Amino acid sequence: QLYVSCCDAISDTGLLMLTSLTALVGLQLHSCLQLGDPALQLVAQLTQLTSLCLSHSCEDASSTGLLSLTTLKNLRQLNLSAAAEGAEPGALAQLLSVLSQLTWLDVSYCESVNHAVLRVIAGLKQLEVLGLRWVPAAKTILACT
Repeated sequence: QLYVSCCDAISDTGLLMLTSLTALVGLQLHSCLQLGDPALQLVAQLTQLTSLCLSHSCEDASSTGLLSLTTLKNLRQLNLSAAAEGAEPGALAQLLSVLSQLTWLDVSYCESVNHAVLRVIAGLKQLEVLGLRWVPAAKTILACT
């Protein structure tokens, strides 16, 4: 497991050394604001990952960067809270549809979560824990009457 938190100095190229850690199963990049698509493409090479936290990181990542994570088929836990805000909802839906082994998912504060994304999440049969804080689309679907 590797934990990097609140590190504004780490950049996309700074993560290049991670690709040599082929047995890495857990990676937490919390509040690493300088990371973008190149960082996600590097993380995508770590195909043994079962846990990935990008909370408050990669805020400028695009759909391309997010979709590069489709190689992480072993993921059981994924935290995208306030991450990849530049990605389109379709990219998030496509990523989640490939990660069928997820048991834990947090997409709180993700503006790209819409009804289509929520439908994909509903199809994740292994999912045990779901974070949806401040997700307007969830409010309309899950509203109590």
